[in-house]
Amino acid sequence: MYRVYSNIFPMAFKIGGQNPKSNTTGSESDYKKVTAGEFFAVAIWALGFVYRLDRLRTVLYVFFTSTNGLFNIAYAYVIARAIDLVLSLNSGGIFIFKSVYHILGLLLVLFAVQTVFQSVSGYIGNALSVTLRPKIVRAFYTKLYTLGIQSLEQPEINNRITRANDNLMNIFSFVDDVVREFADIVGLAGSAAALIAFSPLLILAMVVINIPYILWDKRHRGFIYQYSYENTEGFRTAGWTNSQLNSSISLQEIASTSSFSFLDNKYINFYNRYNKKRLAITKRWRLGNGSFGFLTDFVLLYGYFKIFSGLATGAITVGIVTFYTRLMSMVQNGLSNVFRGMNDLTWRGANGKAKRRSQNCVG
Repeated sequence: MYRVYSNIFPMAFKIGGQNPKSNTTGSESDYKKVTAGEFFAVAIWALGFVYRLDRLRTVLYVFFTSTNGLFNIAYAYVIARAIDLVLSLNSGGIFIFKSVYHILGLLLVLFAVQTVFQSVSGYIGNALSVTLRPKIVRAFYTKLYTLGIQSLEQPEINNRITRANDNLMNIFSFVDDVVREFADIVGLAGSAAALIAFSPLLILAMVVINIPYILWDKRHRGFIYQYSYENTEGFRTAGWTNSQLNSSISLQEIASTSSFSFLDNKYINFYNRYNKKRLAITKRWRLGNGSFGFLTDFVLLYGYFKIFSGLATGAITVGIVTFYTRLMSMVQNGLSNVFRGMNDLTWRGANGKAKRRSQNCVG
């Protein structure tokens, strides 16, 4: 979930409110992180856009994908009960298979149902990614056709078209990540609800300790997105230069004018400069993430202490120990995935206002 996707696509549909006197690649608001309300507007627009193109597949994909995370909780609980049952049966040195066959049967049913859900979700996701391609392209070039020559001659309109065209084929990936983010939320809510009965304080500590990590992650995703956005003009120029250097027709003229070295340097110098700063931001971002991630280990140690203390006093069984330890891991991973995914999606939805205003245009 770390790529800049088709949230930029609808920017090509917004031509109102332009400032032709501006010498920037776009207004500051175009790359500012959206609010929670604006993010949901973007997500709803994207889901609605895909839904209008393929209603049945979209509904089925959302259902089968979002409910898949609940199976892990069911597995953890059934296995915990199975461990307790086996230990009670084996306490006298005798294991009676017929006493646990119903648990094995339940696990088999869970395996089968999850396999079906995953298969259906995977198939529908692949089908949507294939069938939506020509429909999205058609919507894009149809809208460009309606803009008119005067609009297409404006530099900012061309920048918006460039950003949209670069990410056009990834529009379903944005929708896919929104659905998977919802699935992560469903799984997190289920595991947290089961664990909170054991220790509400543990859940609170896990949420609080993740806040510094979330804020640091959000801040540096913003740096990367803004830096990429502000270099749209450079990307457009570099893309044109690349196309000239890869064209057999253009190469003839380039050779005759001895301009190959000039164009080559123009292309590579832009990416050398861009990549140097981008890697510096990424390095600082990842180092900070690792440092804040280390803090969560102390909360997990507290959780293990609580669980093992309960086992020592006889408050919980061995099977429930495995259940709670599994839940604790699921909650921590869920918190990380949900908040990190939300940071990513809200930055990728930074053009949400333009999307919402353009939804009537793309029909």
